[in-house]
Amino acid sequence: MEFNKEKFSHFVMNRPYLGEVKDASETEQIYKYALDKAGCGDSYELSLKTDSKGQINDAKYITFGCGYAQATCCALIESIVNHNISEIANWSEKDIEQKIESIMGEYPIHKKGYMVFAKELLDGICNQALVK
Repeated sequence: MEFNKEKFSHFVMNRPYLGEVKDASETEQIYKYALDKAGCGDSYELSLKTDSKGQINDAKYITFGCGYAQATCCALIESIVNHNISEIANWSEKDIEQKIESIMGEYPIHKKGYMVFAKELLDGICNQALVK
């Protein structure tokens, strides 16, 4: 599937999931995880809200990175909302790549590293959530 330049532009220009998840009820939990990739200059923060059963109801990102960083975060969020945290904890890097590319189309080979960052973000936040 060809890379979706329109979806990419939408995510970069409109930043629909930019921000931080806030305001959890008594039965909800908010988790946050930050990732700093000093080698490339990008940094990320993912926050999500789960219900009492671990269902992800909301997610947001903050990134200091290029358009691919922003688009990857948006596609990742679209992939995880309405899934259970214990389910996404088992996703492999290949699973994440397939889910993101089902939204974005195939990334150029030199941009596939963003899938690694997405996996690291999910691993960090899932480890935090599942320890509690």
